[in-house]
Amino acid sequence: MLSDKSTTQVLLGRLFETNGFAVRRNEKDDAFWYTSGIPGPFYTNTENLAGEKEASLVLDQINKLLKRNDSRELQAKALFEIINETVTKDPAYACSLDVIAEYYLAQQVLRPEMISGGERRDWFFSIPIAQRLNLPHVMLYKSGDYIITDSDGNALSLNLDNQKVLHVADIINQGSSYTDRWIPMLRKAGADFTETLSVAVRDQAGTNRIKQQQVNVLSPLIVNVELFDEAYSLGLINSFAHREIRQFYDSPREWTRAFLSEENILEKNKSLAGSVRTDREAMFKENDPYQLKRELPYYFSKK
Repeated sequence: MLSDKSTTQVLLGRLFETNGFAVRRNEKDDAFWYTSGIPGPFYTNTENLAGEKEASLVLDQINKLLKRNDSRELQAKALFEIINETVTKDPAYACSLDVIAEYYLAQQVLRPEMISGGERRDWFFSIPIAQRLNLPHVMLYKSGDYIITDSDGNALSLNLDNQKVLHVADIINQGSSYTDRWIPMLRKAGADFTETLSVAVRDQAGTNRIKQQQVNVLSPLIVNVELFDEAYSLGLINSFAHREIRQFYDSPREWTRAFLSEENILEKNKSLAGSVRTDREAMFKENDPYQLKRELPYYFSKK
């Protein structure tokens, strides 16, 4: 059995190797513009445990599959095949899944009878974790549909009434997917849903929202300053990134002021502009969440 520390090291190493954890390594690097419309010095994509290129390919395959008019039964079978093929081809992905499963078995509070995962990124983990625990899998769709399958993706004639369900997720940010979708769906179907396993937790506020719904949260990767301290000690990030991230955790406002004051910020914005980035930066300028417009009028006035 791997220790918690070994689990963290295995997952950290894999995520930095695949840009699942990406950081600014020098002043020439752009910030990461989050969906909330604020910049930051790092970004997390836990699905990259499957490999950077492979994760993108799998998401594309899933998107195409979900757009087809196939039955949920056929979709589920195809989704299992996509994930299983990816796991089989990459021993490092399989190893990551093994250590996540071992972490859960060492920490679990309940003995689940089913594993659930939500559309789309959860399936990178919920499907193989269900297979490793030899439990049926509940595939949850954003539409409100769900289907229960065996370990090969074949539909089962089961229901969720009084079944203890462990929900396996890729990452917890604000927790909105839980409170808006997965918790209501599972409980409406009669499931006994009191525990979730997330590969990473990005935002403690999201965890708190989930706990308020009487759901216990387990995760081998709590994305906080201590995690990046460990990444630095392991040689996974350089001193520039480590210093920046510590500053960001001390004060997102002060880090943002420093970033926006960099000499090449406007040239950088022009060279790196893209539709998503441009939209998020525009949101930042409009909302001015840190009240920096008066101090940095030149930056805020440029389109």
